[in-house]
Amino acid sequence: MIDLDLVVNTEVPMEIDGEHLTPAELTSVDLSKKDFAKHVWTLAAEADAVFEQDFGVKCTNAEHKDASHIMDILAKLASKVDRLTHLCEQLDHIISGFVNLLESQVRQLITKVPTRWGLEYHCLEHHEKLKDVINDLTNTSQHGSHEFHFSQVDWKQLTGLKNILSLFDGLIKKYSKVSSLEISNIYKAFEELEVSLDKACNDLALDKAVQLSANCSLFILSKYYAKLNDCEVYAIATSVYFVLHLNINCQFTLL
Repeated sequence: MIDLDLVVNTEVPMEIDGEHLTPAELTSVDLSKKDFAKHVWTLAAEADAVFEQDFGVKCTNAEHKDASHIMDILAKLASKVDRLTHLCEQLDHIISGFVNLLESQVRQLITKVPTRWGLEYHCLEHHEKLKDVINDLTNTSQHGSHEFHFSQVDWKQLTGLKNILSLFDGLIKKYSKVSSLEISNIYKAFEELEVSLDKACNDLALDKAVQLSANCSLFILSKYYAKLNDCEVYAIATSVYFVLHLNINCQFTLL
């Protein structure tokens, strides 16, 4: 089997908005990353049980390992939503201090309302690394089997994983834009991804590891839809607060 661990490398960003993270902030990011990873794997175990119950298929440890790499991509995406929700909660503290602020300061704070994702939240780089490697392996002549000595089983799994990875192309293009993204764009991307993953999950002709990857990704995706809804409601409520209670004339992007 291919050891995909060799090509996956996700690094924590060292700066946000052009400012380097402090040692304390780096420690906090590291702890949050570990806590979130534990949460994701708890969901994965639950998804695995559902998969076995619904399809009567039990995957081997090797198949679970290969599937985990695809599921990890969705976990990174879900972490975006998770972090955004925490930022929304922190707005309570910001709003409570508006009384003694100048209008210019209030306007500056408004720009920090997390209805958009900026480049500092980009965390899908390793998706491209993994996809590039699989593309290199599968785009060679003779189906790659002669040059890389793949078995038919390995080849079937590689091409299946390549197809699953391609489902994320739309999201990658959206996140690679220079400008930030509105939550409405994320909704659309999530919906498109959900439909594609659902088809892959129910395609019994796919390799088991590929099918399991799609199932786990779909399961985690459904768990984080609620967080997007929370962000939407909070963004609207916050904008109403600005208009009714602060009586300032400003532009605010809603869904």
